[in-house]
Amino acid sequence: MTTTTATRRTVATSGAVRNGATLMAVAAAGFIGYAVLFLVRNFTDSFLELGIGQGEVNVSKEQIQQFSPSLYHYISHLHIAVSGVVGSGRESPGVGWSRTCGLGATAGGSSGRCRG
Repeated sequence: MTTTTATRRTVATSGAVRNGATLMAVAAAGFIGYAVLFLVRNFTDSFLELGIGQGEVNVSKEQIQQFSPSLYHYISHLHIAVSGVVGSGRESPGVGWSRTCGLGATAGGSSGRCRG
């Protein structure tokens, strides 16, 4: 009979790795917030993206809908799709958290900051 012994390796995280992981998690939260904002603007009178307003496009949401219902639906669906793609950064906080705690680190991590 053969016996296999598994060794659990913990990786000590340096301050630079911890700071980078924290920055990564904060940036991911920003992306998620931007995606939510993008989605909300789709269903409000703002309708168009940030940075595009009445100065760039001098028509309203209702005028676009009256001009071409298919164009209105295209823009609306495009906004929803883009917010989904931008919001896909939701996995990044978990990656940042795992890097902060260290690969294979136990709850409590190397610095005591990680909680499982």
